[in-house]
Amino acid sequence: MTYVVKSGDTMYTIAQKFGVSLPALIAANPRLKDPNVIYPGQVLTVPAAGSPGPSPEAGWCCLMLRSVHPMCKHGTALIRRDAHIMVAADLPDPSEWTDCEVYTAWVMDDGADPAALFCFDLLHLKGTGFWINQHSPRTMPIDGEVVVTVESQGHPMRPMGQKVLRGNLRNCCRSDP
Repeated sequence: MTYVVKSGDTMYTIAQKFGVSLPALIAANPRLKDPNVIYPGQVLTVPAAGSPGPSPEAGWCCLMLRSVHPMCKHGTALIRRDAHIMVAADLPDPSEWTDCEVYTAWVMDDGADPAALFCFDLLHLKGTGFWINQHSPRTMPIDGEVVVTVESQGHPMRPMGQKVLRGNLRNCCRSDP
């Protein structure tokens, strides 16, 4: 079925209106560059109520990392649920923060007392504001979040520095068949 976006609609409210999961609605509309930006008059495909979202166990998905600090722009995490993650971000030099030298990406669980499951430091692409790295942990959680912090030293035991980017793993959208 199709739906014409009305003023004030969001992907979440449309999913609620039709009784579908947000991931299923996003997956049904792969042409959307950013599911957080829709416009009145835009035509969306709405899957049948009860349709499952993309399988969290299969393939690659993309997670937009939103800025939580005005000095930072945005980032992206590419995740393969069978245990691989790559984080890329457009960030200022960490020396612009007080006593900082590195950005660290964390995968945090979603428990009552969130804990870091693993982390890896981002590497700077010289001559740019681009930071990137990848990691192959033993497992990738379905719930939780990816957080990027700016740290005074590489690979700390727990996040100590300012959080600059974050994204909820439940919002990871599949893009492969």
